[in-house]
Amino acid sequence: MQGVVVGLDISPAMLRRASDGGVARLVHQREYSVTMATEDYLSMLDLFAYGRFLRQHLGPTRWQDFRESVAAKVAVHGLKAVEYTSRYHVGVGTRRG
Repeated sequence: MQGVVVGLDISPAMLRRASDGGVARLVHQREYSVTMATEDYLSMLDLFAYGRFLRQHLGPTRWQDFRESVAAKVAVHGLKAVEYTSRYHVGVGTRRG
């Protein structure tokens, strides 16, 4: 059975693995500048891919310590907003099998 595979926010390494298996090819790369209230950014750490990775790697206690440390450092500097660049890679291909 074949179907179309579409992925957003695919890392270049993941896309290479999929391409090597004949599954996907890079269709589009995009970068977006993001500005977000610091409080929103901190509350979303649990949702971001790197936050999920860190939480899994650190474990519950060290993850909570990390979050509290980041919040404390942000508070000391009085940061009102966080600015960063979000990169998205879109891949499309057919699934074999």
